[in-house]
Amino acid sequence: RHMFLRVRIYTVMFLLRHLTIFWSILIFLGTVMSCRPKTVFVGRGASAIVVSDSVLSAGGVDTLNLGKVREGETVKKDIVLRNIGEKPFAITDIKHGCGCITSDFNRKPVAPGQTKSVTNRFNSVGYMGEIIKKTYLQTSLSAMPYTIYVVANVE
Repeated sequence: RHMFLRVRIYTVMFLLRHLTIFWSILIFLGTVMSCRPKTVFVGRGASAIVVSDSVLSAGGVDTLNLGKVREGETVKKDIVLRNIGEKPFAITDIKHGCGCITSDFNRKPVAPGQTKSVTNRFNSVGYMGEIIKKTYLQTSLSAMPYTIYVVANVE
């Protein structure tokens, strides 16, 4: 009878230990997955910014409004630059006022009448309330950058 009881106790302890490990792994994975930034695509398409060689040469200014964003999300929005000027231009560099914004672009020239897409991402981790950040597009037409204000309301 003591042997049967001992085997039963060891069996229960074995099961409890493995269940504890199993639940610990599930809780860990759930925590990691819930803390991972989510990418949200804002709007149905891209924001079109119409530019000409004269606007880019003067170093124009525009705004990219991301609207309401939940804290912790990474928001992705494309800007389409349409060249209505008479000269081709290329984006040579994009700089940001902080590390929370990144951009993807290629350096291929944009001919008159053509468009180019620039993908922007804003990581809202650690932000709350109204934010305004600057992005500077450097083009082949001017030493002055084209400034885009990125605006969002982080909740």
